[in-house]
Amino acid sequence: MSISVYVILCLAAALSIIQAKQQSPVVFCGIVEGPPITRDDCKKSLRKFSHKGGFISWSDSDVQSCGTCKMSITQPSLPNQIQHTARYHDVLIAIDRGMDKCGGKPANATFGTSEHFSVLLNPAAANGDKCLGY
Repeated sequence: MSISVYVILCLAAALSIIQAKQQSPVVFCGIVEGPPITRDDCKKSLRKFSHKGGFISWSDSDVQSCGTCKMSITQPSLPNQIQHTARYHDVLIAIDRGMDKCGGKPANATFGTSEHFSVLLNPAAANGDKCLGY
């Protein structure tokens, strides 16, 4: 009897750990010729979005560009919401995974634990906007 209680408690603990573990972003890569998108420019583009207290916010029309990277963030699971938010750290993870998997090519990294969001990394036209102050 005591062994079965122990096994049940171990299973409950294992399930809690599995549920608490964040999933990795799902990344799709595009095919485009031209200079590669750089991680640093994408992180500078991210800093152009409104952020406060560890969260980033955006609207559906927000696109930020810096150097080689043009970035937009979408949340298709909430199509009627005007303003969207996500944890800043989660967006950084999505950028890093997109850059790691796609190696500077366009990327679509979808991430999130409950309300998924997608980070779209595309090459900026004519080397994008200047990155002054970012």
